[in-house]
Amino acid sequence: MLTRLPETTNIRRGFRVLTLILGLAACAGTAKAQAPLEWAVEAPITAIDPAARTITASGVVAEIPETLAIEGTNGITGATLNLLLDAAAPSRVRSIFASAPGAAVGYTGGTLKAEGIIVAGPNGNVCLATAAVVELAENVILGPLESVDQNTGTFVVNGVPCQMNADERFPAEILDAGFEPITMADLANGIGTLVGVVGYVHAGQMYAQAVDTEILPTNPGTDVVRVTRAQGRQRNGNGSELRVDGVVSPFDANATITISDANTGAVLGTVPVALADVGGGGEFQLRLRNLATVPTRIRAVSSNGGTHEADVELR
Repeated sequence: MLTRLPETTNIRRGFRVLTLILGLAACAGTAKAQAPLEWAVEAPITAIDPAARTITASGVVAEIPETLAIEGTNGITGATLNLLLDAAAPSRVRSIFASAPGAAVGYTGGTLKAEGIIVAGPNGNVCLATAAVVELAENVILGPLESVDQNTGTFVVNGVPCQMNADERFPAEILDAGFEPITMADLANGIGTLVGVVGYVHAGQMYAQAVDTEILPTNPGTDVVRVTRAQGRQRNGNGSELRVDGVVSPFDANATITISDANTGAVLGTVPVALADVGGGGEFQLRLRNLATVPTRIRAVSSNGGTHEADVELR
């Protein structure tokens, strides 16, 4: 069962309201002798100044350091903000700016999600970004995959026509059940399965930046293994925990999955493969408690040859 959609931001939530209000106000004020105030913004983009390395959103002028990678883009940093301009994207469907000339009613352009600290600059305070995400939109569709036309590169999800985003500024990928990239031909094998699409809509068409599927591609000679969840909880002493879930195709009732620390090779456990509730493939689970430490990356290897690695999310 599809339980997750790709995220395009890791911006922290939960800033105290008072801190946020004071922080945004301080961007236009005078620095005081105190600990740096934090700021955050999520709003439509109205201006980009590559020379000054700034992006303006909802009146907040965010300065992007030269080496700071902007998430949600194809490797754009503060030093290459010029690549965000419409002139640098001849394959664009939408402008990145809010209220673009000639835009249809309801057009919102791109969004900046950013956070950082307020520092003193030569002309007043500066909102210096420590994390930034730029996205054209975050429209989401979740439903059955109804059709795929490999000749035109289009597909239909729950009645909505879709195609992959061609905008040079932003990535576009189709992911299998283990978050690994697959092709449009692989997608065509998943008719009737549940699919999640994240992207932007224009003129009734969804332009997909991420297509999240339950599909497992084939691999001649071995089965295919994918880790779908790897979560750990680090505690003092020997109370740490690890949870690993995954899927296997094709199903083999005699198969086993050996899970190890990908960095050290230490075996953590071997588990059987059970028939999945849906799809006809197999699934496996490993639950470990009372660990001294939680590995940062794990490897799952099937007795039939399939293998997959995944980073462990610490909670």
